Amino acid sequence: MMLMEPRDAARLLRVVYETKGYIRVKMDHRQGGRRSGWEIRLRASTAKEARLWLTSLRRIGLKPGRAYQRGLKTIIVPVYGREQVELFLKRLKPRQKGVLPSPPDDTDLRHAH
Repeated sequence: MMLMEPRDAARLLRVVYETKGYIRVKMDHRQGGRRSGWEIRLRASTAKEARLWLTSLRRIGLKPGRAYQRGLKTIIVPVYGREQVELFLKRLKPRQKGVLPSPPDDTDLRHAH
């Protein structure tokens, strides 16, 4: 497999995020409502697709977590940490979902605009 240019990797990831991804921010109620868990989740349908996304994330300078199975047909490719989430949004500039509201409690920002 040929290495993808960072620009092409960013384009691919932008489309993947806009169609199959979301941001999850977990609130830590023990710490006075502080946001404790920042995460981007990209949903893949095959192991090959997940590997491509992991490679693309690394190609644009991000450090993805380990992909994991979710249900029978979905593989999640995560990116953990506030700095990594902010870097992802800054580099890809995706439509929608790029604005993080102040959620009142544990929230998946799948439908945030």
